Amino acid sequence: MNADKIQCFLVDDEPLARQRMKHLLSKFSDIDVIDEFGNGADCIEATLKDCPDLIFLDIGLPDYNGLEVVSELVVELEHLPMIVFATAYDEHALAAFELNALDYLLKPISMDRLSTTVERIRDTIASQSRPAEEEKLRKWMSSQSRQDDAEYLKRVEIKERGGTIFVPVEEVHLFQADGNYIEVHAKQGVSLLRMTMAKLESQLAPDQFVRVSRSGIVAAARVKSIEKRGRHDSWVNLDTGDRVGATRNLDSLGETIKKLG
Repeated sequence: MNADKIQCFLVDDEPLARQRMKHLLSKFSDIDVIDEFGNGADCIEATLKDCPDLIFLDIGLPDYNGLEVVSELVVELEHLPMIVFATAYDEHALAAFELNALDYLLKPISMDRLSTTVERIRDTIASQSRPAEEEKLRKWMSSQSRQDDAEYLKRVEIKERGGTIFVPVEEVHLFQADGNYIEVHAKQGVSLLRMTMAKLESQLAPDQFVRVSRSGIVAAARVKSIEKRGRHDSWVNLDTGDRVGATRNLDSLGETIKKLG
């Protein structure tokens, strides 16, 4: 890897699309494609391990969509990579991306359009405006996850072999990621839900549940105490005896607990 170049990831579930994008980007001497991925989960894992400067991110991924990938990164990273969305959606539906993301590319991607995007990336780096772009993206992602109170999830639908059970959200004290599933910890026991954490978080009332890490969402009313375990990490202790590692959103958690108190 060349530290003088802009290190980037390519994320698209179509191998031919990634191949074409790599070919187009090879025309820019200051862009270095250091890895490529066909799904959101692998992109998230690699970004948390070795955060690149830039991600070209397809919105229509088979597991996490592009917005869910960014939502996961927002939770875990203090500093986000620059994000350029790629999509086949109609251009008129993408005003929000133009206003709030660094940029977006409409498929099929043309060399002229990519050149404009690369110039914007260069200008962002040269003008040292990356923090402002990042803050704009974080605020936009937060606004995308908000819902009206009437739309917040009231019951969790758990599908099992014998049928479907419904767990009232008010009875849940912890949601914890387990591979492709989420463990739903409630007073009647633990059930498995097939959903991404980002999607679940967007459906839960923020004055009742708080995302404390990539893998954990807790019911604020069940928090007994918060204790530091490192410079950036903490333990969240629930009144059920559960202990959850926390890496983010502790200020938000504290404020929510104060409101409930």
